[in-house]
Amino acid sequence: MNANATIGTNNTNDMNITGLNPTGNDLLQAISRGGLSALEVVAASGETFPPLKAAVVEALAIIRIVKNFKTNKKDWAAFSESLIEKIEEIIQATCQYNGQVLWTLQSNFENLKSILDYLKEDVIKIQRQNTWKRVANFKKDQEHIAGLKEKLQALPNFQASLRVGESSQEASAKRGVWKDPIMTKSNKNDISIERKNFGERPTAMRGVSEVNVLTQAHHFQINDSFFNSANTININDNREIEAKIADVVEQSNVEKWLQELKAPSHGRPNIFWLSGSPGSGKTTIASTVVADFDCFSGQFFFRRDEAELQDPDNLWRHIALDLSLGSHDLRKSIAQALEAQKANIRGLDISMQFEHLIAKPLQQVFGSSVKPLLIVVDALDECDSYEKLLPSLVSWSHLPKFLKLLITSRNYQKIQSRLRSVSVHHNLNTGHEVSTQTSDDLKKYFVEKISEVTGLPPNWPGPAKVSFLVRKAGGLFVWAKSAMDFILYNGGDPEERLNIISTDSGEGIDVVDSLYHQVISAALQGLRKSEKTGFKLVLGSIIIAKNPLRIKDLTELLGVKDAFLNSIIGQLSPILSISNTSYLHICHQSVADFLLDSGRSQDLWVDPQLYSLHFAGSCLKFMNTKLKFNFFGLKTSYILNKDIPELNDHIKSVKSTALDHASYFWASYLQKDCDKLLQLEVQAAVEKFLMVHLLHWLEIMSLMGTVNHTAQLLLLAANWSKVSK
Repeated sequence: MNANATIGTNNTNDMNITGLNPTGNDLLQAISRGGLSALEVVAASGETFPPLKAAVVEALAIIRIVKNFKTNKKDWAAFSESLIEKIEEIIQATCQYNGQVLWTLQSNFENLKSILDYLKEDVIKIQRQNTWKRVANFKKDQEHIAGLKEKLQALPNFQASLRVGESSQEASAKRGVWKDPIMTKSNKNDISIERKNFGERPTAMRGVSEVNVLTQAHHFQINDSFFNSANTININDNREIEAKIADVVEQSNVEKWLQELKAPSHGRPNIFWLSGSPGSGKTTIASTVVADFDCFSGQFFFRRDEAELQDPDNLWRHIALDLSLGSHDLRKSIAQALEAQKANIRGLDISMQFEHLIAKPLQQVFGSSVKPLLIVVDALDECDSYEKLLPSLVSWSHLPKFLKLLITSRNYQKIQSRLRSVSVHHNLNTGHEVSTQTSDDLKKYFVEKISEVTGLPPNWPGPAKVSFLVRKAGGLFVWAKSAMDFILYNGGDPEERLNIISTDSGEGIDVVDSLYHQVISAALQGLRKSEKTGFKLVLGSIIIAKNPLRIKDLTELLGVKDAFLNSIIGQLSPILSISNTSYLHICHQSVADFLLDSGRSQDLWVDPQLYSLHFAGSCLKFMNTKLKFNFFGLKTSYILNKDIPELNDHIKSVKSTALDHASYFWASYLQKDCDKLLQLEVQAAVEKFLMVHLLHWLEIMSLMGTVNHTAQLLLLAANWSKVSK
């Protein structure tokens, strides 16, 4: 570590804003020596960037706990060294950047602390085990260490994140927009694309300028709950199921297809299309393939519960930035393409975006190479108007064979008609056609999950019941996970819950619907009528929301009590997941499909128009309560946003993600032909908003960097008002 570096600033005139005070030479010398002492110095300093300090303190707490373990000392010491090295890398990366950049990346530091919190919880659980029990299970102890080291790999690549943040802070003042590309274990230390690097990042000013051109071409906002370094691929954290799916990957021939790097003209296509029913494990297989692929790679995962991640216009622009961050040559080529279009890539249709940002740069850079590249496009069917993407996806087939594209989707006719002839196709069978290997994997999963629960009778529930669960799952991994979460819910009766599932005789999609109905019905039991109404309002809002929300956001927007909301979320844990940054997601798109289909969900139906309009009213009511003149407490309004000193500090101190969401999406939730009384109530809220708070809202949107979105929202509101009269 450079002894002249300071944490959080590279300007001696700004060092009192944030960072380590440079006046203490002993302090800097201690940091420069690295190791555990560097972490202790950063934790002890009163001037360390606060989010960084919180993460370092958490890391030291983990190290102290591990140090006291009496068994496997050598392995635990090695784990501690790995943790120290990782945190030291983050400290070193932070030394190079000024305070303004750091504050724009505060969410990255919060994600870091969340991961460390999980690590700490794990080591505390191990610490609480009796020593004799751990000695008797030496192998299990080593498995714990291996699992912790795997989690350690999920810690963010701050060197990359900070550089991207520095170059794009003006273009994306509201959030960190892009996630880091995938880095696999075998390539993380390489420094050239020829040696399979995906970790190279721009270091020269010219490189930073090129990334700046790229990031300025992207003005859409992406919620950091999805693109955080701890959760880039496997959104729902189904690690148990991932461990059971390796054989399924092998059976699908994906790995064999990946190894065909330079096939002759009559060889197999360079596109692999993996299709299957909802919950059959497509996303998990895709994440497993990417994690095991030790070459240059990038990915885009469509999600129907996030507005930006269902927009077909975002696919190739995101992939282009992914590629540019991994290769200097690609970055240069893509930047030149953007400059030729004056960075107005949004003005091009999707096929032209693919041609300029993907096809031509790849052919220029990889034209004479035989090194493989893998791009993954997951859940194509969750893309809004996915038909617009099909021509460009087909065009990938004209690229060299070693440039691979893996696509996953449901087996829709429109997708099949375009991709079948240009791809290797594998369908994941479910129901009666499920393979023996998949059934065996599901059986192991059920047995292992049940064995983890203390207090159950020996050998419960018995081979017959386990076989029944395997048959019910029918190859659907999402059913297996949701069923286990439901049966083994903390505070419930496993026997009674297993009997509830056993009463149903459905198959295929019916068995998934039945499970979801049972989970939600069980959560509704014992609630009063008003509580059931509140319950459905919460569930409907989670399903309808354009972007995921935190628990606190729902409390503020819906006006429900924390205790009630937490109780609902706990009961719905089999179908909901909470990210490391506390954002709520449905565990699988099939949950939303079920609830939004009145024929399938029946009495649990979430009427999309009704609940969307209700949520619009909630957003407007919240804004009408919170908005005011000079919301962020700025000293003057006579200067441009970019010239306001310490603007990020002002925003950070009063920022509300609930207000953020309401301001950006309120008009998108307005629906016609709904409950007339509710419609009148929302009309009154719209009138108050426009008459009293319009300028206050414009100020918020301006400081968020999204003022260009205001015209669209006002047009939506105007059109809604006309048809609602």
